[in-house]
Amino acid sequence: MARSCSAERWLNSMTPADNSHHLVAAAARRSAEARRRAEGALLALRSSGQPASVVTLAMDAGVSRSWLYTQPDLIAGLRQLAGQAPTPRATPASERSLRVRLAAAQARNERLQRRIEALTEQNNQQRQQLEHTYAELRRLRVALPPTEAKVQRPL
Repeated sequence: MARSCSAERWLNSMTPADNSHHLVAAAARRSAEARRRAEGALLALRSSGQPASVVTLAMDAGVSRSWLYTQPDLIAGLRQLAGQAPTPRATPASERSLRVRLAAAQARNERLQRRIEALTEQNNQQRQQLEHTYAELRRLRVALPPTEAKVQRPL
């Protein structure tokens, strides 16, 4: 549908409305809500006695870990809480478990070594084949008369 010139001028003369204040207000509401949830989750962690960590707090509050790190007072409260109730350390792997993992790693290492040897052999064979092919090409070029060699020489 064709527009008239006056309609075109009217559309071009209108300036778009600046609604950015709505975006700013929405962002502020989201931030305040995230802060409220994080503070509530921190209080719940204090009363529950659970091990405190950034991951736990972020999951409980429904916020990202990166956002939490931008809130120094929440991180300080979390560190204080973690100092009161240290997180349990993982138990070291048993000797049997370490031996099983070592055996699996050694078996994988041996398989990879055999694969390297096979690929090296294949590479050597292809290199020899290529050398023979180049030698044959040189022999054929020498055998051809000079005028024919120029015409039939590959690019």
